[in-house]
Amino acid sequence: MKNDGLNGHLSIGVVILSLGHRVIGINEYASRVLQINPSQIGKSVYEYHPPKVHSRLKGLLKKACRPADDFSSPIIMNVLNRVLAVNICRIESGDASLRHFLIMTFIDVTGQKDAEINKKIETAEIRKIPVYNGSSYLFLNIPSIYLIKSEGNYCRVFTESEQYYLRVTLSEIEKKYTGEKLFKVHRSFLVNLDNVHRIIQNVKGQNIIDFNKKDIPLVPVARRRSNDLNKTLKVIKGHVQ
Repeated sequence: MKNDGLNGHLSIGVVILSLGHRVIGINEYASRVLQINPSQIGKSVYEYHPPKVHSRLKGLLKKACRPADDFSSPIIMNVLNRVLAVNICRIESGDASLRHFLIMTFIDVTGQKDAEINKKIETAEIRKIPVYNGSSYLFLNIPSIYLIKSEGNYCRVFTESEQYYLRVTLSEIEKKYTGEKLFKVHRSFLVNLDNVHRIIQNVKGQNIIDFNKKDIPLVPVARRRSNDLNKTLKVIKGHVQ
């Protein structure tokens, strides 16, 4: 199954923010995409985004401002009718005049298939999962994904023949891709129900998901999730051997 990718000369927008969330620096690409000219530098970052995404942006900025938090999760949003994958992190500087500041980076994924603007809430949605494979960005189709495993603040994504790391938590993936047949069977696992080969039971009577692929591990089903899984699959007995 084909997955789209972004590679070659990937343009990255860079915006420098004060801890008060004012724009204090910007690169040429970001200036062009965000339509910010030098005279506008110094304004609040919220002035460049529609009001309905302010709460999401505020949450991302708040998380990035935590001194002990070295992880920031990307979000997809609509900015001036462009679909941007945005990430923010806190930077510590030895310069007393810039003791602490934030770096906002983004890539423009408007041209990606299935990148759509939801006009009702003025945010953007990508019906594919963006991953980085070391040299390029790939956008994985949901049907190509078998399993997503939580590994702290990262997730490992399993396709039939490859594995990718995604710098986002499992709960955030679950929120963004609801209704895509990604089912949370355990606090550490999301599985694509369309790719489940069978569900077996171990000696303790616990359900185990088998994808029948040598490079994809068996996945335990938490007992408290078994009833919901039964309802989702409707007739789970047809899958259990």
